[in-house]
Amino acid sequence: MTSMHSSAITKSNEMIQHLRDALNNVPVCVYMKDTESLYTYGNKMTLQMFDCTEAELIGQDDSQFFPVETATHLRAVNLRVLKGECTQEEVVVANPDGSRNIYWEVETPIYDAPGSTTIVGILGISTDITHRGTPAGASGTDALTDELTQLPNHRLLLDRLKQALLNSYRQITYGAVLFLELDNFKESIAGHGHETGERLLIEVAKRLRKVTRNADTIARLDGGKFVILLEGLGPEYSDASEYADMVGDKIHHALNKPYLIGKIRLHSALSSGTRIFLGETDPNEVLHDAQASMLKIKFRNGR
Repeated sequence: MTSMHSSAITKSNEMIQHLRDALNNVPVCVYMKDTESLYTYGNKMTLQMFDCTEAELIGQDDSQFFPVETATHLRAVNLRVLKGECTQEEVVVANPDGSRNIYWEVETPIYDAPGSTTIVGILGISTDITHRGTPAGASGTDALTDELTQLPNHRLLLDRLKQALLNSYRQITYGAVLFLELDNFKESIAGHGHETGERLLIEVAKRLRKVTRNADTIARLDGGKFVILLEGLGPEYSDASEYADMVGDKIHHALNKPYLIGKIRLHSALSSGTRIFLGETDPNEVLHDAQASMLKIKFRNGR
């Protein structure tokens, strides 16, 4: 080994150590994961948050540090990043004492080389924003999640749909938007109280999670309106349409079953519409088309 080569290696190692020292001094959590969502690196703030050493962090997944529901959500976000998406969203973590911590989570893919399309991991930055208020905030203008169901709201849905359209264009793969509405939602809970309606919507969200993939986006808009965003359905329209129909059938089967809220038995029929997309650029137009499809079917069925 020449002295010049040895000097270059020494300088490179010094730069890496300088970078690690710098990351340990930033007031946010910086971490890396592999393609299985296992941690490969965590800075000082990350280790403090998890109350562990670097050796105890490496090779672990989020189920070791978060409640099951949070870990499942984080894995779903990781899967989107591993498809090439850069994500930004609020993550709410419920603590055993009933309090909640709110984090602004930003994740981006790590590629194996400049210009490559091969993703080898995830780089994440997590900022504790609990002190700024609840997810809904004082006015709700900065919220990205529905406070009742903890699903993405209209604003976050549009962000994800915009990214999905971009991915669809880049990867030449179809996606789909399913627009769902509980028929006569207000009438079905009339006389049972506001709390019953809220518990019904929470149960709907749970059922939707069970019949969709972790990588799919489930959003709640308002009232009994929900949207499912499906990505990566392949380069053939027929395959994408068939898959979207299959998911729609599973959703109808799940949501048309009776709901037992306490001692109250409720039933709410469902109307849905689908919009298949490939590389469109306007998320509002795609969402509008899906809703129009749902309304057309709703009118046809006399609901």
